[in-house]
Amino acid sequence: MKMSHANQRHKMQTFVVKSNNKQLHIIIRMFFCIAAAGIALYSYIDKQNDLTELRLAIPVLAKEVKGIQEENIRLHYEIDRFESPLHLMELMRKPEFSHLKFPYLQDEIFLPKSAPLKPSHSVMEGGNT
Repeated sequence: MKMSHANQRHKMQTFVVKSNNKQLHIIIRMFFCIAAAGIALYSYIDKQNDLTELRLAIPVLAKEVKGIQEENIRLHYEIDRFESPLHLMELMRKPEFSHLKFPYLQDEIFLPKSAPLKPSHSVMEGGNT
């Protein structure tokens, strides 16, 4: 009888060990599943935060672009106004520009339109031609 009782105890211990192993494996698997889900959730929230940050930056950048466009329009207007013939005639009448005169036709040099000249090798090397 002692043999059967010892045999039963041995079977019971192996069952308990196997049962504990199964429970331990289940607990480890659940831990890894929860950890993987946590990492995925953290990654998703981090991407959402990046996206929200970019969405918040859009109005600020749009306002800056609009300001630059308005400044560009203002500068174009100022350039056009400065280069207008009326303004140039006013500048011509001012004393600081009185030394400037229109050139005579014989003083003007007209160049024919042609392809740009290629520099010679001697000029590039610093030699005189």
